[in-house]
Amino acid sequence: RHLTPDLEGNVPCFVLEASTNSDCNCGAVPGRRDVPEDKQPAVEAAKQDAFANDSWNCFCEVVQLTGDARAACQNDDDVAAGIDGWCYVDATTVPQTGNPELVSNCPPNEQRIVRVVNGGETQTGATVYITCSGE
Repeated sequence: RHLTPDLEGNVPCFVLEASTNSDCNCGAVPGRRDVPEDKQPAVEAAKQDAFANDSWNCFCEVVQLTGDARAACQNDDDVAAGIDGWCYVDATTVPQTGNPELVSNCPPNEQRIVRVVNGGETQTGATVYITCSGE
């Protein structure tokens, strides 16, 4: 689906990671933060999902990158260590959002991706839910 960035460059997506973690501390995991109050319904929906794991006790938001970190995610093939989270790349927009080479393997009319980099990648044993609104 095509997403339209706002004036700050953010797209209307929320990335939630569900896991089993005896010491759930979202801020201690690269590219994660606590789920904001207005996004708590997403946690409840994940718990009710047919694929939900009864032992999930940790729910974290995977952060959407901003500023220079977002630019690196959207343009660099090999993103530097310490840039942890996700960004949106779309070669179908004018002007293009990010480096079109990053989505060149996608079908021509679907050259867009929510790109997760470095520590933003899904932790072993976790499940990630991505919810976006757009065209």
